[in-house]
Amino acid sequence: MMFDLLFQPAPPGASRCTGGLTDDLRLDVLLDAMAAGDARTAQACRQVLLAPLTDAQAIAARREVRGDITAHPKLFSTLLTSAREAMDAADRYAEFQKPRYDHIISPQKKLLTEITIAKQSLKILRRMHAAVTAEHAAFGSGAVTALADTIIRLFSAENVKRMEARLAMLDSLKLSDDLTLSASVGDGLKPAHVVLNTLARPMAGRRRLTEAGIPIALSSVGLIRNAEEIVQSAVTPLLQTVAEFSKSLRDFFNTLSFQLGFYLGCIRLQNRLRAIGVPLCEPDIDDACGGMESDVLCSAGLALQEGRIPMGNAVRFREKRLVVITGVNQGGKTTFLRGVGQAQLMAQCGMFVAAQTYRCPLYRGIYTHFPSGEDTARGAGLLDVELRKLSSIVDCIRPHSLLLLNETFQTTMPADARYMAEITVRALTDSGVAVVFVTHLYAYAAAAYARHQPDTLFLRAERAGTVQKAYVLREGKPYSSAAGDDLYREVLGGY
Repeated sequence: MMFDLLFQPAPPGASRCTGGLTDDLRLDVLLDAMAAGDARTAQACRQVLLAPLTDAQAIAARREVRGDITAHPKLFSTLLTSAREAMDAADRYAEFQKPRYDHIISPQKKLLTEITIAKQSLKILRRMHAAVTAEHAAFGSGAVTALADTIIRLFSAENVKRMEARLAMLDSLKLSDDLTLSASVGDGLKPAHVVLNTLARPMAGRRRLTEAGIPIALSSVGLIRNAEEIVQSAVTPLLQTVAEFSKSLRDFFNTLSFQLGFYLGCIRLQNRLRAIGVPLCEPDIDDACGGMESDVLCSAGLALQEGRIPMGNAVRFREKRLVVITGVNQGGKTTFLRGVGQAQLMAQCGMFVAAQTYRCPLYRGIYTHFPSGEDTARGAGLLDVELRKLSSIVDCIRPHSLLLLNETFQTTMPADARYMAEITVRALTDSGVAVVFVTHLYAYAAAAYARHQPDTLFLRAERAGTVQKAYVLREGKPYSSAAGDDLYREVLGGY
């Protein structure tokens, strides 16, 4: 039994992200809002966010599904709860089916366990069928329509009743393990072609045989062993059939739980951001637009952290291979960079974006390099750690990818930092990688600005005063300092 549910996992050629993306972009803040304390939802949302799509049709399909689920949250919450109830019920019996118990658990006992799991799953499918049938909804997306049709058609009351009747017949093994078998003698006088003819009826009793049956006293150890082998060879095909049936239902519940966890997480995040007042929009995916463009782009993570609408910025990266961002400390450069990364990641996962408008191409990969204070106790200096992390990105990055650099090359002397920044960034942009670079390397930024290349944009963060943070970036010539005087007055005041 196979199910094409709401979306398929990202294909092998989909956008790849580095392992540090979650920390660098503070995705944990978004994931916490999406999961609301549920570990399975958090895991599902994390997996989807770290596998952005590169196919515009797949992204559009996800958005259609999200629209249907947003319009019918109660129905899909019921389906999610039911799916997870079935998963939990199956997990309670999973321990009895593990291979380490093979020497003490007979195929008959395993069969009974699989029957119990299947019966519980069918009970839950009845509930899901009733919920979908009662909704009487006309869904807009093909995937949601197909899911609803599958539940209504395959798990109708008649079909479920028929499956339950078959399981009930097998379940008679609980009351009696008498079986009617037929077999022939094979090579080496061993039984062959063993066939299970009938199961004992509950009222028949353990020792009752058919009129044609001939009782055999199993006094010999050898006979007992052979009889057990015959029974196992007859029961094992039943076990395999029921186990495959139960597994197909578990796969259905697991996949449904994973996918609905993501979509309902999107709705939860959307509601949180709307409550704060953050502008939200559906991104315009245009692979020919040449770069990101946005009005009032906000950092969704910052909005959730502070519980208020952050300052929005305009983004005009069209036909730009390199964006260099300089400016004062605590001027919002890193926040802006995270906002850009979060927005592009959400857009390529079929989500909304925290902006008034957002237009973007599809990047083949989204990467970040935010140096941190890793442990250097093993003899590796900060620069060594930084370059190793950057090297791992360079090894796997591909053309038409997006790379966000935050204060890279700050752990060495200015002259060396400028040299490394120039050759690294040039190599990346010449290879077709779009780079957004937040830096305090004024010598590097000034030299790049002096070249007046049309595919390079320069933004600068400014202070709205000596204390207030503006978090607004404007196009302009690179700053020559990080406004140390402003910081000194802000921190020390009158001292």
